[in-house]
Amino acid sequence: DSEKILGEILSNYPKKENIIIITKLSPKVNETTSDGDIKNQVEQSVHSSLSNLSMDSIPIYMLHKAEQMLIKDGTIIKHLSKLKEENLINNIGVSVYTPKEAETALSIDEITAVQVPFNVFDQRLIKSGFFEKAHSKGIAVFVRSIYLQGLILMDNTDVPDKLHEIINFKNQFKKICEHSGRTVNEVAMKFPLAQKGVTGIVFGVDNLNQLKENINLYNKPSLEKSIIENILNRFNGIPEYLLDPRQWS
Repeated sequence: DSEKILGEILSNYPKKENIIIITKLSPKVNETTSDGDIKNQVEQSVHSSLSNLSMDSIPIYMLHKAEQMLIKDGTIIKHLSKLKEENLINNIGVSVYTPKEAETALSIDEITAVQVPFNVFDQRLIKSGFFEKAHSKGIAVFVRSIYLQGLILMDNTDVPDKLHEIINFKNQFKKICEHSGRTVNEVAMKFPLAQKGVTGIVFGVDNLNQLKENINLYNKPSLEKSIIENILNRFNGIPEYLLDPRQWS
């Protein structure tokens, strides 16, 4: 019900145009959906979001998952493009998991925003040159999983046995932060923001105090070049199974 909650707030907010809302297509629109139903489901999903959010147009509307980019030769994107022509959405985006999916997103002209997982331990998108390519194409990039599903901030005693290999990297990262006089939370947030081409970051909020803390971290000074280089040198070879939460179960 997050859309409805935001909609209640926005309906009483005088400067609604200053807020950029990003929401997503229903994940139910998939390969098993018939051609005729795709159009109806896409339209229904967008109109439902507009109603819930009390908005006339959605600034950025994202595909829920990368697979939806290519379903039936891009049918979903075709229908979203028509809704864009009707000014019901302003930008088409997609949420991806892997560098390969991110590269595919860059190859589709209609996509102007991409949400990607990225953090101090997961540097695959730097290696692939994704950020530079997205920046050159003027594509908005939103980074999620900056704390690697909480694993980066987790106490070592709480790390699941199957992920124990990450503890050595966590200890190294903690030392880098301590040496720089910054907290782990702060460096983990400021590192993605140091990448050229990153538009913003996505983080969860459980309560008001946590939101205020994250805003405070966001407003901290940028990381020194030496810290960034240290992180790039130390954590560029972490096993992929530690970086993809889908492989943890």
